[in-house]
Amino acid sequence: MDLYRTREPYISITVKGRYLKRIEFRIWSGTSNDTSIHEACRNSYRRPYSWTEAIVQRPTSGPLTTALQPRQIQVDIHDSDTPRHHSVIWDIRDLTPGVKEWLESIQDGDVIAVHLRRFFGPWRKCVLGIEVDAYCGV
Repeated sequence: MDLYRTREPYISITVKGRYLKRIEFRIWSGTSNDTSIHEACRNSYRRPYSWTEAIVQRPTSGPLTTALQPRQIQVDIHDSDTPRHHSVIWDIRDLTPGVKEWLESIQDGDVIAVHLRRFFGPWRKCVLGIEVDAYCGV
């Protein structure tokens, strides 16, 4: 299994505040491949081979270290050349398992980095843009 992650994040933000209450991701992306190994999945969310994920990095006396498990933000439609807009909101009131705990684990000064992922070589994740907004309480 060849899980590919970009070395550098596509975008990152530094959390400025004590309590991260909400984070919004707006992603314009698509995917395509050079093979047609899963024709039945084309233009659907079945068997996606590219996605974006959030990685939390914590400043230390040395380089940034990964502080939490990476969390998948969204997946792309299987082999669609048409970019899609994905709006993903994580809020501490969210009932999705793990969202509240993930948000509550983020500390002031942590860096939330958005990385592009793909499953293996022939798949290309095409990104037109990513925006991230973080809302902190006092």
